[in-house]
Amino acid sequence: MSLVSAAIQQAASERVGKNENKSSLLVDVLKGRRTEIDYLNGYIVRRGAKTGIPTPINSAMVGLIHRVEQGAIPAQPSNLALLSNAAPI
Repeated sequence: MSLVSAAIQQAASERVGKNENKSSLLVDVLKGRRTEIDYLNGYIVRRGAKTGIPTPINSAMVGLIHRVEQGAIPAQPSNLALLSNAAPI
């Protein structure tokens, strides 16, 4: 597991309980709606490309969420492993 995946899983494990808050992106994924990924992480990818700064994790996240939106893969925590190869750490 990469350091990025471990950090995300640690943060997620701390957000459990009766009053858990979910991000709007997560709510959209859980309800099968189109997300704002292109406006959030996609913006970072476009700005990075414009300025010559690589954004491999954001690029991978955009691709991953698109695959979930299209139904190519299910929305599940194990998808974090798919980001491991993108992490330069």
